[in-house]
Amino acid sequence: MSFLGYSKLPLMLINKLSSHPVHNDYLPIQFRGDVFLREPGDLKGKVWDEDALRLWEHEMNGGKDWDGRKTQ
Repeated sequence: MSFLGYSKLPLMLINKLSSHPVHNDYLPIQFRGDVFLREPGDLKGKVWDEDALRLWEHEMNGGKDWDGRKTQ
């Protein structure tokens, strides 16, 4: 883990061993502020591929429209 820079960090504290709340940064600096889990419904960075959706509806969904299809 030293190649990720963890050996340069101060000792990590554990909440259950401390008599007060503690703060730890577990991610390397280059990942701080990144969002890894998005809120349900967040479509940022997603694309709408109508052809792929039609194929999925035909092959996997029994020819029925997907429930999440945009209403027009």
